[in-house]
Amino acid sequence: MVDLLRGRVRFVQVGLDSDLHKPLRGTVNLIGKTSIRALLRLVYHCQGVVSGVSFLMHAAAAFEKPSVVVAGGREPRLWNSYPCSTLLANVGSLDCCATGGCWKSRVVPLGDGRDGETCKYPLPTDPPAGACMGKISPALVAEAVKSYLP
Repeated sequence: MVDLLRGRVRFVQVGLDSDLHKPLRGTVNLIGKTSIRALLRLVYHCQGVVSGVSFLMHAAAAFEKPSVVVAGGREPRLWNSYPCSTLLANVGSLDCCATGGCWKSRVVPLGDGRDGETCKYPLPTDPPAGACMGKISPALVAEAVKSYLP
C-alpha cells in the first residue's frame, strides 16, 4: 500500500518495539519512539490514519480524522465503525466468522501462556495472518486511502 501511494501520501509508521512491526520502506519510522501523548499529538495533526483494529483507529475517530481500518473478520462491523472511517472487514466471508466475528486473538500460538484458540485459517505469510486479512489486498487499502484524497 505504501508503494502504491508513493509520491501522493507521506506515511509515518508507529507502534511499540515489543510488538511485531517490520519497518516499512518509504515511511517515517517512529516505531517505539512515541509516548501516548506524542502519538495523540501526531494523530491530531495528521491528515488521516491507516491501521488495524487498535488504539490508533479510536484516536483518529476522537479527532474526527479520516481513517482506513483493516479489520478482517475478528469482530463484528458495528464494534469498529466510525463516521469518518472506511472499515475493510470480511465478517461473513468465511465460515469462522459467518455470523459475527471469530474473536480469535492469535493467528498462530506464541507459547506465552495466552494462546487459547487460534485462527482456523492461518496463512503462511510473514508475519502470519488469517485468511480474512489475506482477502484485503494492499491495492484495496490504497483505493480506500485514495477516496479521502483531494
